Amino acid sequence: MNNVDLQTLLGLFIRHGLTTLGGILAAHGYLGSSTTEQFVAAGMVIVGVAWSWWQKRGQGLVAAELEKLKARATASSIQQAMDRRTATQNK
Repeated sequence: MNNVDLQTLLGLFIRHGLTTLGGILAAHGYLGSSTTEQFVAAGMVIVGVAWSWWQKRGQGLVAAELEKLKARATASSIQQAMDRRTATQNK
C-alpha cells in the first residue's frame, strides 16, 4: 500500500470517526443536532493542521539527518583520498 492510499484511508476513518462522535454527542444531548456538522468540520480542521505539522516536522528531521550523512560521507571520502595519496607518495 503506498502513502497516498494510506492517507486516503486515514482521512476516511478520521472523518467517519468525527461524524460518529458528533452523532453520539448529539444523541446524548451534549451537542445540538444542528451543530454536529460544525463539530465535525472543526475536528477535521484541527486534525488536518496537526497532521500537516507532524508530516512537515518529520520531513525536516529526515532532511537534516540526510545532510549529516552526506557531510559524513564526504568527509570520509576526502580522508580516504588523502590517505591513498599519502600512501602512494611514501612508496
